[in-house]
Amino acid sequence: MLERFRRCGGHLPTLIVVMWIMPFAAPARAQVPGETSAADLNRRSAELYRQGRYAESIALLREAYRRKPEPVIQYNLARACEMMEDYACAITAY
Repeated sequence: MLERFRRCGGHLPTLIVVMWIMPFAAPARAQVPGETSAADLNRRSAELYRQGRYAESIALLREAYRRKPEPVIQYNLARACEMMEDYACAITAY
């Protein structure tokens, strides 16, 4: 097998790196113009959270999680629910 790689220019180290990175690469998803990404919603919710506007922050976090289910979004949702003293919501999010 190594002979094959040598015949192709000997790029074995490059091949190894590419093969190592491939499982971590996420498929690209085109964003529709005018559509807000989950990351943008999460950032906006953090601003609202700092302003004490927890209900609005929760709404944005729920939409962000619907678009891209990431654990950090659930954690942020749980924290906002705690601040509203909605402990059932917080426990569910955690």
